[in-house]
Order: sequence, then C-alpha cells, then structure tokens
Amino acid sequence: MAKTKREYVLASCFLSGAAAIISFVALGTQEWVTSDVANDIDGNVNPNEYVKIGLFGGVFHQETGTYATFELSTVCAWDLNICAFLCGDDVEDNLRILYNNEKLPSNYDTSCAKISAADTEVRRITPRASEDNTEKIFLNTGMWFCTILFLLISGIMGVFSAGLAIWNTATNPHQVYLSIFGLYIYNAIAFFTVLLPIALWGAAFAQDLRYNIPSYKTFDQGFVTKDHAQLGYSYWINLASLFLYAVSICLLYVRNYLISKEPKVNLELEENADPVIYLY
Repeated sequence: MAKTKREYVLASCFLSGAAAIISFVALGTQEWVTSDVANDIDGNVNPNEYVKIGLFGGVFHQETGTYATFELSTVCAWDLNICAFLCGDDVEDNLRILYNNEKLPSNYDTSCAKISAADTEVRRITPRASEDNTEKIFLNTGMWFCTILFLLISGIMGVFSAGLAIWNTATNPHQVYLSIFGLYIYNAIAFFTVLLPIALWGAAFAQDLRYNIPSYKTFDQGFVTKDHAQLGYSYWINLASLFLYAVSICLLYVRNYLISKEPKVNLELEENADPVIYLY
C-alpha cells in the first residue's frame, strides 16, 4: 500500500485531474484565435466587429452591411489538406469554390445560422481590385487533426493518472503499469501531448493565421483580420495544463527522493537463533 508520503500521490491526483479538465475545456471553447475585423474598403477597424475561432467552429460578429452574429463550423477537404470556417448549406462544396478562387452565391448569408441579428439586409463589401488575386490562406488539415487528437489523448491520460493515483493510495499494485512508476509514464505522455498542440498551433498562427483567419467572410466578403489577430485564452490555458503535469511529475519524484533518504531498517539474526522462528 502506497501509504508512505501518500499526500504527494494525492496531490498528483488533483494536479493531473485539473490538467485534464483544462485540456477538455481547450477542446470545446472557441477562442483559439480572436481578431478585430476591418473592412477592405477603407481598412478601418470597427471595435464591435470580431471573429473568434476554435477547433470545431467559431463566431463572426458583423455590423457592416448587416448587424448579425454568424455561427461558423470547421469544414475540411482532406484531399486538398485544407480547412476553413464556413456556415450555411453545402459547406464542403463551398470550401472547394473558395479554394478555386471562385465566388460564392450572392445570397450565401441567408443560409447561415445566426446567433443574433437586428435586420436581414446584407450589403456585400467589394474588395479592392489590388486584393482580388491575393492567395487565400487555409488551415492545414493535418495540423488541425493532430491538435484535436493530442489534446484528447492528454485529457484521457490525465483522467487515468488521477484515478491511478487514488488507486495507489489504497492498494499496492504489483504491475509496473499500474504502480507509482506508471504514474510517471502517463503524466509524461499527457505532458508531451499537450506540448505538441501548443507548438503546432503556435506555428500555424505565426505562419498563417495572424495574416488571415480562413473564413468565407475574409475570403469572399472583403473583411480583413491581418495585423489584428491574436491567440486567445483557449490556446493559452494549455500552458497551465502543461505546468500542472510537470508539477505532478515533480511531486512524484520528490516523494521517491524523500523515501530513498529514509533510514533503512536492517533485520539481524542471532547466530544461535533458530531461523524457523523468523517465519512466523
């Protein structure tokens, strides 16, 4: 039974559990990248217009032409290795239309789900001629999928580590993968599977997303996010998860170090004593 210094094991349980919760929160929230929005006519930023995206969707709040908040969904074309944030009907077909630098139907907005709206009139913004042939930037499908996969693995490993820590305070499993040593392994896996999405998404932001958030609004309706985009809290909270997993591993190491420093108790047999006595 892992009763020696078991407070360290229990602390590891809470830290791993909290880190797992953060991973699941990051998966479900829509603020991996946020940006104020400018229109392509004069380049002016309306402080009330913004776009927020997560791993599975986002929102676009518009006041130019219409007052509405549009709900966006992540759409991917696996064969083209691209993803974007679209709404309405036939999103996969529309993604390919945008990829081919073609225009969406003029009534495209009418099929989009609106979280809120003040009117139904939509005035499309005509981009400047100098911007018409600008290469569109999309989200890389592999990066998007790996971010989701690694965060999911991290959350699962965190939950498993928390449960295993409780199990080790109540019993003394002889299997290596269920013992205290196993806690090192699962917390380490969780640590690195958080680190990878942080690196992947940070690289994607530095290379692409800070120049353009891939949405039909920025592709086809003249809105601009360049120089206004920033990483949101859904990204930054993963650093907290990373820290908690690291502290959890450190606590287990400190516990092992303290136990190793405790004096050893040696049992000495008397020369003339019957060895059979020590069997009882």
